[in-house]
Amino acid sequence: MLTTSAALNTNEAHRLIKRLCAHWSHKFTVETEDGLGRINFGDSRCLLTAKSEQLHIELDCPNEITAERMQQVVFDHLKRMAKTELTEPVWSTSNVECALGQ
Repeated sequence: MLTTSAALNTNEAHRLIKRLCAHWSHKFTVETEDGLGRINFGDSRCLLTAKSEQLHIELDCPNEITAERMQQVVFDHLKRMAKTELTEPVWSTSNVECALGQ
């Protein structure tokens, strides 16, 4: 599993989480609580967290190609829902080895 994350500077993180989760709730399994959103895309998962003046995004994807696609999909949807312009995020990536059976 590949984990990629980014932080967006915005004062509307809570609102964006609610809107994005509501938007995708008809198609995917979504969980929301105050300042937190989880979206299960099937082979990929997205965690959104509101922190101070930032929106933290974490994606768990099966591979790099899927991660790049999901980064763009999530950011494109956030841009459409934002009241203010969002700056293109800088993504950091890490590989997570599955330790099942160890």
